[in-house]
Amino acid sequence: MNVHIVCPDHKSDWIIARLVKHLMKSNGWTASNEPDPGAEANVFFPYCQWRYSRFRKTVIAAWMTHLEDESVEHGAKRKRWFDTAPVLDLRVTPSRMYYDLLRHYGPTVLIPHPVELDKFVIVKPKTHPKPIIGVAGRVYSGGRKGESLVRRLYEEQGNCWEVRAAGRGWPVPTSKYAWSRLQEFYQSLDVFLCTSLVEGGPVTVLEALACGKRVVIPWHVGAMDEIPEYSGARHYEAGNYASMVDAIKLALDDETRPKAMRAIAGEYTVDRWCRRWREAMEEIVG
Repeated sequence: MNVHIVCPDHKSDWIIARLVKHLMKSNGWTASNEPDPGAEANVFFPYCQWRYSRFRKTVIAAWMTHLEDESVEHGAKRKRWFDTAPVLDLRVTPSRMYYDLLRHYGPTVLIPHPVELDKFVIVKPKTHPKPIIGVAGRVYSGGRKGESLVRRLYEEQGNCWEVRAAGRGWPVPTSKYAWSRLQEFYQSLDVFLCTSLVEGGPVTVLEALACGKRVVIPWHVGAMDEIPEYSGARHYEAGNYASMVDAIKLALDDETRPKAMRAIAGEYTVDRWCRRWREAMEEIVG
């Protein structure tokens, strides 16, 4: 099956590019900046790459990631999400909350993000003078990563907990990790914290779990409701600082069980990701 992926960044080590590279390697698909009229199907990765209103030469699908909030700053991208969904032959999303919105437009498939389980692994933990709480990812304008919560945590709890970040844009001590070393960041933590208000995943939580780390995650954000409330996996009310701090305390009091944490991430394999995509495209192409 000749499937082409439209993605401007399919060669870097950032998450979108890694997802595309997995599909290319496993399924034999191609990728470039533009749609391929000679393919059987074109997949726009993500949906915001769809800007070809007259391109109907092939089956078209898109990776429908997070839906932006209703703020003026994000209005154009939110509009594009809703404008793109109806014109597609297939919508693919990582989150059930978005699946429930998209399925009304036609064929829609839920395919959760994968995590590279051979890379993100458990190592023997080190003892720290005070617990280390970590966040990761790129912070964008608009505040959807919940960076204000991280700043407040750093300012108010810094004497009790060390708060650190990997990526860019966080208002706390932040390190940039090459992809080859990213697992070392998670392995250095006691608890991984997700403060996002809007997400499709995020993958960072799966990476932390695969490393056997306890996680604190928001309810009703991306795919976070699909991770069970569990000893070591604690939820809190998204955007609520007091609720977040209480969840961190619970997680720190939970018994450290790296194998149990990794087991939560165990089903999110790269093989399943590629197979589910291949099956979805085979069905829609016919």
